[in-house]
Amino acid sequence: MTFMSVNESIRKACKQELLFLMTPTLLSDPMVRHLYVSKEVKEYICRQTKVEAVRRGKLRRDFDRFIIGKRLSVSMNEYHHKDAYMARLSPADDEVWEIRSRAPKPGIRVFGRFAGKDRFVALCWRFRKDLGGADSRDFSKAVKGCKQIWEKILPNCDPLTGGNVDDYISKFTSI
Repeated sequence: MTFMSVNESIRKACKQELLFLMTPTLLSDPMVRHLYVSKEVKEYICRQTKVEAVRRGKLRRDFDRFIIGKRLSVSMNEYHHKDAYMARLSPADDEVWEIRSRAPKPGIRVFGRFAGKDRFVALCWRFRKDLGGADSRDFSKAVKGCKQIWEKILPNCDPLTGGNVDDYISKFTSI
């Protein structure tokens, strides 16, 4: 069996339209970090209906914060990140992270994993109200689903692991 690098696997997944590279909404903005989204996440953001259009637009702007290199609040501990933009979830060994898009309600959580420093792969999303607490069955199901989608799209590729926020992302505020 031939093992591809994570970068090669991402390129292949993009070619197969399993992943999509998000670019800044404003063409004049720089692309400092890479954010790849699954078909599920892309379809939510790009829906052409008026229902939730404002909510989808805000999520897109939250993605732009990551892409254009804005300073982000990031937590390595899911229980201490109430105000964090992004946090690593428990168990830490799973390397599943969430981007937290809070306003307007309903809040959204986008689950994914890092493929490299400043390279996040957003795989699935849920309305926060549907997840329960961080130790609930629904929250665990979302984390497990994220890992399963990663395995399907990027088989034989391990997510990035690290001991501190700087291993994952540049220009952050650790919480």
